[in-house]
Amino acid sequence: DERMLVTYYDGCVPPRAWSRLALFKVMCDFAWGVWSSVQLVYDNPTADYRKYGLDRFAGAQRQLAASEFGDHLAAVTRDA
Repeated sequence: DERMLVTYYDGCVPPRAWSRLALFKVMCDFAWGVWSSVQLVYDNPTADYRKYGLDRFAGAQRQLAASEFGDHLAAVTRDA
């Protein structure tokens, strides 16, 4: 994460960027969980979408339950 943000922002990462990244990770895990659910509905046989989706939903849930999640949410909504 650090290497990506430092590279993206050319070495000067705004403090709010760390929080935005944390929130994007939650959204990505949730979105991939939903996508996996759709694959199950359409009986896509190419992978174990049940396990993958449950893992992604669990990842989102862990991130939402993390003690710092509220701080990240506050940081991106402050002065918005």
